[in-house]
Amino acid sequence: MAVYHKHPSAFPLNFIIIGAGGTGSRIVPMLAQLIQSLTYMANLRPILFLIDDDTVEEKNLTRQLFAPQDVGLHKAKVITERYSQFYPSLEMHGIVGRVDERDSLPTFTIGTLIKSGMSPEDARKIMARRTVVITAVDSMESRRWCIASALHLPSPLSMTFLDPGNEDTFGQVTTFSGIAQCVVTNKLLKDKIDALPVLCPINLTTAYIPMPLTHYFLTPDGERTGGCADLDQTLALNALAASRTFDYIQAMMYNVPQPTHTTRFGLGGEASCSKMDVAWLKRLAEGKEPGYTDYERLLGIFNTTADHFNSLTMESSQAGDELFKRIASGTQPLSDACRLILNALYFIPCFNILEAEEQMAAYNAPKPATAAA
Repeated sequence: MAVYHKHPSAFPLNFIIIGAGGTGSRIVPMLAQLIQSLTYMANLRPILFLIDDDTVEEKNLTRQLFAPQDVGLHKAKVITERYSQFYPSLEMHGIVGRVDERDSLPTFTIGTLIKSGMSPEDARKIMARRTVVITAVDSMESRRWCIASALHLPSPLSMTFLDPGNEDTFGQVTTFSGIAQCVVTNKLLKDKIDALPVLCPINLTTAYIPMPLTHYFLTPDGERTGGCADLDQTLALNALAASRTFDYIQAMMYNVPQPTHTTRFGLGGEASCSKMDVAWLKRLAEGKEPGYTDYERLLGIFNTTADHFNSLTMESSQAGDELFKRIASGTQPLSDACRLILNALYFIPCFNILEAEEQMAAYNAPKPATAAA
């Protein structure tokens, strides 16, 4: 059976899209149209922040949602001013800026709300609501800064990230939360996880989809990392990336249980996804899932043990400085953005093995005999 992420009952009300290019510009009208159709949202003040420091160039007209009269104008302003006319249910703010510091997103979002007349206290309360952050940016280092800055907003534990990216002929969308999975070192819990059958007869649920920490920490910038600024992209790929990103958003808004953490697509009609299953959960708990908790690579960088790493990360979210000091000389250095991520990140098991054990026991319990007709 499958593993599903059940979205919290409170649907997201804040949407932060970083990047107003081929993908980001296409997500805005779909999201705005959805919000407009959900009449109960009108009194909840949903807010969209679209952030980009770039201006429209003639070369953008071939695959981005801009017209010739937009050339020379800021992308974020053009998109939000255009669609706010048609979809007034969604409050839109186009922000000219780049996310490259810890306080970039807090300044852009909370600062914008204060400038609109809101008190600092109310602005922080608004940004503490469930938030979706979409990183429609063009490099791995930009993604790290987006994650690092977002984790310093008031709502890191109730945050969902959507990371669309594409190469020249294919692309993918990955979703995760602002929490990472810790490796399980307690022997009793390890034994319980080992006993969970891979071909599980029941559906299991996760409290969150963990951040693929080692993917973002250890993937260098360069070719084939999902960056898209220098690639010969097509309109179709941008549209597919935006559509797949919107799939995840609509599932959240309708509270549809989510069975996948990554969706992939290609120009030739290829499509696949990475589903969450029991084998995936086991690898996460063991610290052996590539991209997420492959601790051999991560602990090698930190020059520490899994037990000590867990004690640091679970005792406090402010463990980044201590972990950073433990980076062995001569190993791959981590960027400032990675250090900020560690400073803000919580490491929590993403599923409750005791609850799963109870579900299995109930499933295997003798069933009462039915009365003969």
